[in-house]
Parts: sequence; structure tokens; C-alpha cells
Amino acid sequence: MAGICWRIYWQGTKGSAAMGVMFRKRQKFGPLIFNFTEHGFSSWSIKIGRWSWNSRSRAHRVDLPGPLSWKQNKSRSRARDRV
Repeated sequence: MAGICWRIYWQGTKGSAAMGVMFRKRQKFGPLIFNFTEHGFSSWSIKIGRWSWNSRSRAHRVDLPGPLSWKQNKSRSRARDRV
């Protein structure tokens, strides 16, 4: 059975001391991870070993030893310019 993880993030608003609450839900099925927000489905990711890819940001990530990681962004604007 896949686990369900709820995360609560505190977001500050510009020019104000007020904080907003943002809910995220993550559901894992083996190497596939589905991300949900309070508005519904957000994105999906795949994680194999130390490598991962996210459908929304189109970013490749590799976990490095210790607290380090490497990230390569795949900009959507570049893909649109080529078409």
C-alpha cells in the first residue's frame, strides 16, 4: 500500500507579517510520485536511485554525497522557441 504524506508550508506575503498556509499531498507508487495541492493534481515525478525528474519544472536532479545535490533545469520557453 502506498503511503500518503501531507506537508504544510508557511508562506509569507510581501510587505506583510501575515503568513499563509499551503497544503501539499504526495502519493508514491514505486518510483512514481504524484503531487497534489489543495486545488487538485499538480505534477508527477519519477525517482530512480539518486536521479529524479519532475514533470512540472522539467528538472533533472541528482543527489550527491552529504547535503549536496545537482539540478539541471529544462526550460519550457526554450522548447516553445524551437517549435
